[in-house]
Amino acid sequence: EENIKLENVPEEGDGGELEDDNQPGLLEILLNGFIAITQLIAQSSYIGTNIIMMAWSITYHSWLTFVLLLWAMFMWMLPNQRKTMLRTSPFLVLYAEFLLLAQYLYGMNFTDEELPQQIQGLNLRQIGFEKYLQLPVKPLLIKTLYTLMFWITLRQHNQERWEARNSSTIADMVAPLQIGVGAATTAMGGESQTKTNQFVQKTGLVVRGFLTKYWIWVVASILFAIGISGQRMTVFRIIYMALALVFILTFQLSWVVWRKIMYSFWLTVIIYSMLILI
Repeated sequence: EENIKLENVPEEGDGGELEDDNQPGLLEILLNGFIAITQLIAQSSYIGTNIIMMAWSITYHSWLTFVLLLWAMFMWMLPNQRKTMLRTSPFLVLYAEFLLLAQYLYGMNFTDEELPQQIQGLNLRQIGFEKYLQLPVKPLLIKTLYTLMFWITLRQHNQERWEARNSSTIADMVAPLQIGVGAATTAMGGESQTKTNQFVQKTGLVVRGFLTKYWIWVVASILFAIGISGQRMTVFRIIYMALALVFILTFQLSWVVWRKIMYSFWLTVIIYSMLILI
């Protein structure tokens, strides 16, 4: 009767049920993955913004969209592209909203007297003010989707400015309680943040490994595809084909020579592609 059974009392060293309770579930893993992908898209939105600026200028040819093309090509050449794109994102959003408002007005059922297409011989269609008689909502919807990426970049810019502005203030406020607050933050959100960071790191390593291993063939395939695409052969396609052959043959014949000419080769491809776009 004096013996006490302690079989049901878990010991501290026993992993048992305590470890099972700390294991993340499927929903938590999916949520962490979704959050990580969302953060990755927001932080890399400047690349998507650059691509969409070029796509907008190609989809709708006009002098107003030509500004977007020049803007995007100038951004590609800057060494600190992300910082410059984030700083110019407010002006980009304002310009895109102006184009949206113009498209909205020209999508209405106005007559030529109320909303003319030409003013004193000036063709407004070439400038960018064009009426679409069939499905006027289609170009408005496409341009709105384009503008959505610009807003994401602007939000990322504002968020980083807010964090930089308040980081020093918050550090001064919690300085007396820095140890306690840090310990509490680590205990409550450290595990979830660690899992998110691990997911981002693994995704980045996979993408980087793929690009490192196959980027040569991707570039050569794109140049080759541009050279043979189209119904008829033109001079600019022949030049693209020549660039692809130089790229492949030099890589096959001499690795040292291939590395030495890479800078001049990419500079030639970029300048030539920019001239073709313009």
